[in-house]
Amino acid sequence: MNVTVERVENEATLKITASAAEVNAGYKKAVQKIADQANIPGFRKGKAPRAIIEMH
Repeated sequence: MNVTVERVENEATLKITASAAEVNAGYKKAVQKIADQANIPGFRKGKAPRAIIEMH
């Protein structure tokens, strides 16, 4: 991941470059964290399929 900061007076602009693999890994981790906490009807906590979690 590459992060650059451009500052102009009181404003800052961040430019973040990340590989697709890093983004996919982070997304997968976030979905799993939500799955562990979400209460989806018909599934035990942490056991719902990824597609069902994404729909909710």
